[in-house]
Amino acid sequence: MKTARNVFFLLGYFLVAGLMIGGGLELAARMLGIHNPVLYYTSTNGGMRPLPGQKIYRSNKTITVDKNGFRTPVSDSPSAMHILFLGDSVTWGGTYLDDREIFSEIAADVVRQSGTPVYAMNSGVNGTGLLNHAEIFFNETQRVDMVVWIFPWGDMERGYVIPNGLWPNTHKPVFALSLVLDQLILRYWIRSPLRNGFYPETALTEFQQNVLHQNRKRIIDRNTQAFHSVVAKARERGIPVICGIVPRRDSPLEPDARQFLSEVRGVRILNIESIRPSYYDHVHFNKEGHYLVGEALGALILDILSDKK
Repeated sequence: MKTARNVFFLLGYFLVAGLMIGGGLELAARMLGIHNPVLYYTSTNGGMRPLPGQKIYRSNKTITVDKNGFRTPVSDSPSAMHILFLGDSVTWGGTYLDDREIFSEIAADVVRQSGTPVYAMNSGVNGTGLLNHAEIFFNETQRVDMVVWIFPWGDMERGYVIPNGLWPNTHKPVFALSLVLDQLILRYWIRSPLRNGFYPETALTEFQQNVLHQNRKRIIDRNTQAFHSVVAKARERGIPVICGIVPRRDSPLEPDARQFLSEVRGVRILNIESIRPSYYDHVHFNKEGHYLVGEALGALILDILSDKK
């Protein structure tokens, strides 16, 4: 009888302790804003987009997705110059940065200081490729005055992206810890074998390698075509286009990217290598990096505007 009471006591102790620890972790996660993620939806234009009309506060940072689906804290106005910023997570900026710390808003502020109101249409979406970006442009062509397209060269090898698997969030979770668990599973179980070379290309048969190479080439060709179709449409409508390719941290720009930029016509190039921005990780800018890129971009936009006068 005494043994049974001891067992029940221990079970109750571990249950209460587990609930207290879990409750403490849940409270900490909520204080960090993890319970309130950016929500996404599948769109017929762009593949995957953040849900319009969101304002999220996380670690003293504000993440705003306006009613049109763009990340910007400054509302649209009839007199504003509409600049469409195309790209992936580099353009989106991440939730570790405030809206006003992202290069799209910094560049817009440079132009605003000259007396020109700007609506910065930041349409960056994590994990997307040029096919997604191009669709967004064609959906917004009628109201765009300028296009800024900044992306890492790796975007060229991305197919058309829609939500799948554990990412991104499409509904607000009941518990913040469920998102933490999702990210741990994604990073250490699903992505880790691929990142660590568990499936090296050298382990494939010659036939499999040929199929992989052909598929990669097909995706690159489609993304390249998407880029040139945007440039052609923009030139037809008299819309200036600025393009910049993001080098990886501590690495020179890929030779294919250099060749691509050298062959582009009708586009102003933002030389990000010469800016030497600082990075948050291997490819995303940190706060200082966004500032440097935004300042250089704003100066280039003003230069284009002065040429048009």
